[in-house]
Amino acid sequence: MKIKLIFLVALPYISSALSSVKAINTTILTNNIIMIGTSLTQQGDWNTLLNRTDIINKGVIGYRTDQILGVVDNVIHLSPAPKICFIESGTNDVVIDIPIDTIFKNQKKAIDSIIAHKITLVVQATLLQNNDTAHNKVITEINNRLSAYCAAQNIDFLDANSVLSANGELKKELTVDGTHLYPDAYKLWAALIQKELTKLALPVQFNSFTIKSDSLTNLLEWQTLSENNASYFDIERSVDGITFDKIGKVAANGTNIKTQYYSFKDVRPLRGSNYYRLNAFSIDSNSVNSKIISVFFRYVSVSTIESLKIRVFPNPSKDKITILSDAKIDFYISDILGRKVMNGKLIPPQTDWDISTLEKGIYFFCIGNDSLRFMKD
Repeated sequence: MKIKLIFLVALPYISSALSSVKAINTTILTNNIIMIGTSLTQQGDWNTLLNRTDIINKGVIGYRTDQILGVVDNVIHLSPAPKICFIESGTNDVVIDIPIDTIFKNQKKAIDSIIAHKITLVVQATLLQNNDTAHNKVITEINNRLSAYCAAQNIDFLDANSVLSANGELKKELTVDGTHLYPDAYKLWAALIQKELTKLALPVQFNSFTIKSDSLTNLLEWQTLSENNASYFDIERSVDGITFDKIGKVAANGTNIKTQYYSFKDVRPLRGSNYYRLNAFSIDSNSVNSKIISVFFRYVSVSTIESLKIRVFPNPSKDKITILSDAKIDFYISDILGRKVMNGKLIPPQTDWDISTLEKGIYFFCIGNDSLRFMKD
């Protein structure tokens, strides 16, 4: 969900600075690592287990492999795309006796879809049951097929049964009901996942990313929990949270496991919504994105507008605005996205300006970096 703030209060004259900070929902946008699976995945608190903040849990209680295909379709179309996906499936199919060929066909389709979108994939084994010999025989065959297919496709295969099971079945002391897991089991599972993440080596692990806004600038501050051959951060900005442009670059600190602190000041923020994200690059050009945060920004500086005694009225306006001023000076009018839509020169003491061609909405009368807001009816 993207949040855009629109101010509808008509003010005859604005002479004070205002910036309103609003962080957008990051549930979909903070998606460097995504866990896809059944209730076994869903019940894992992976960010806590792995000491991270960038994992999205897409496990769904009761989902069969055919339903997980729908989750995969959602994940592969996220923007920005996730860097790494872990996928676990098959348990709910086995317990209702869906044929092995059907289960594996769905699993293979999910794997192929993720790989086709150039997302790093770790396929996880279907977990064995406790005290269920018949179903465990089916699960073992499924895992044999998955392991062989992953090996042929050069895809990492993670078998948590290696630490959760013994003698061909899930350890009794690790399971609540023969299928679902106690917290200690998740710790063992998470340790295997951590080894995979270490091997895959994302450049940084973000801890926080915030904005401090004043009347003229936006100060971006962020922390990393760890860095692995990190080279630099690109700072990117957008007016819509979808298409981003690079506005700066900050050097990273290489490899470390201590919290690192960084900042960047946007000295010319856009009027209206400013969306920001970070793109961290390693020495070998691997990259990872931060979450996206936003601020609604507008400001007025008293240095020019008040010194020239500039006033804009009426507000709201229909066909024209009248500008009072004490000097000849260039001006322009921008829309709420910061795009210039008109420009001209003030002639003291009064300039009448035709705005009949503008669409209804909020606009800013601007001199340099100073502005006054008005509304076109």
